Amino acid sequence: MLRILLLTTFIHLTLFGLEQNDLKAVFLERFTRFIEWPVQSTLHQETTFNVCVINDTDFAKTLKNIYANKTIKNRPVNVINILENSNKKRCSLLYIGNSEHVSNLVSEAKKYHILTVSHNETFGSEGVMINFYLDQQRMRYEINNHSAKESDLSISYLLLKSARLIPLKSIQ
Repeated sequence: MLRILLLTTFIHLTLFGLEQNDLKAVFLERFTRFIEWPVQSTLHQETTFNVCVINDTDFAKTLKNIYANKTIKNRPVNVINILENSNKKRCSLLYIGNSEHVSNLVSEAKKYHILTVSHNETFGSEGVMINFYLDQQRMRYEINNHSAKESDLSISYLLLKSARLIPLKSIQ
């Protein structure tokens, strides 16, 4: 079922010529349908679903356009551009565009039960929970479930089944 939903989304977006950022933005909402945050997380304390973006202003603009009048987890979406050294406590999802300090960002996100997402070749093995990658010109994703569990986030087996899983031995 999930594979059909995600594949259908991919096919429709590809047919309509949407860019990588559009595709990633749509997938973010789809991913959240299959992830549970712990009760003590920011998600359960805020009235908005806060998507924080580090070092990717173009993706932040795309998110703002796509989610201007939409919801994630039954909450209005608030897209926030933040600096690497900013407080991330209000974030439900942290998208890391580029960083030399990804391990530090992941560690901080784990303290606050924040879902981390990126599109970088090595970030998945550095602890980012969901990492986009290209495979034969197709957008794919990999999941670091070990990192998600350390953050007390629960990823449905349906989402795990549709992803490439990062093995524990490759995690740095």
